[in-house]
Amino acid sequence: MQIKNKINLLILSSVIIFLLSLNIYADEFDISATEISIDGENNTVIGKGNVEAIDSEGRIIKADKIIYEKSKEFLTAEGSVKILDKKNNVIESSKATYDKINELISTFQNSKISQILFFGGVS
Repeated sequence: MQIKNKINLLILSSVIIFLLSLNIYADEFDISATEISIDGENNTVIGKGNVEAIDSEGRIIKADKIIYEKSKEFLTAEGSVKILDKKNNVIESSKATYDKINELISTFQNSKISQILFFGGVS
């Protein structure tokens, strides 16, 4: 009996570890918005109103509307788009896409890029 219990415990532990590791890598973005809808059939998340998406590398994407296609790891941002990365680059546009798999950001119409510079000394 004890061997059977140990085998069951080992299998259960393996399944739990597997499921927890899936949860860790499942979401590439944390999305907050005034209104969020999830389309399970198309594996899509749509955020509207004051939308902010933060990716796993710390890039912040703000927009009026964001559509995230989870299966393609592809995000489309529309309306007053602002993207800020860890190197203090700021991209502003009326529309942008972010292909997370290829790490490619594309902008459309009225785009501007700038860098925020911080000055200061060490005490």
